[in-house]
Amino acid sequence: MLTERRQILLSDEKLTHAVEAYRNANPSFLPPGNILQVNVGPGPGNCTTGGVVMTVGVCLTYGETEQRMDVRARETDIINLLVRFCLENNVLLPRAAPKAAAAVDGKLGLVIEYDHCAPGRG
Repeated sequence: MLTERRQILLSDEKLTHAVEAYRNANPSFLPPGNILQVNVGPGPGNCTTGGVVMTVGVCLTYGETEQRMDVRARETDIINLLVRFCLENNVLLPRAAPKAAAAVDGKLGLVIEYDHCAPGRG
């Protein structure tokens, strides 16, 4: 049996675009406001099992008053955000493979491990 392991890493710029696109499709993901920054760090897992913490800084405006709010994203939202980004950018993903989010070299990544049989082996 063969195991394929892929890591799809997003640059800081692509990550910000992915967060904005995901928020447009899922308005409850973040409060309305300008995205100031996106921070990514390792979570409770590791690079193999996944686990990532993503905090999004949003500037909330109330008339003349501005307030910064840091929102910590749920891991399911992070994975959905990454899968959506891949699909919108024509990055092929195996449907049946388990997917996890991970911080790899300071970047947010989608980690996919897919077990499949070698050709002619069933």
